[in-house]
Amino acid sequence: MRTEWIPVAEGVDLAADVWTPADAPAADAQPFLLVHGLASNARTWDGVADRLVADGHVAVTVDLRGHGRSSKPDGPYDVPTVADDLAMLIER
Repeated sequence: MRTEWIPVAEGVDLAADVWTPADAPAADAQPFLLVHGLASNARTWDGVADRLVADGHVAVTVDLRGHGRSSKPDGPYDVPTVADDLAMLIER
């Protein structure tokens, strides 16, 4: 697992842990983006990401803005903003 810092908005970087199989991912293995809920962080998904990698998938776990290792701006923290952050993370 390696951590990447992904800029998603002005002054906001998300910490994303990228979990990859030791061998190349299976050709038909879909990647997974695992997103935590309120008052949590990316580490919630460690066990799930480990299992997905064992099955040949790439998994990405993310600390949403204001959580874990990600930026903690004054705001906003509403659902549309978090959704925009995730869309930008996926794009990048």
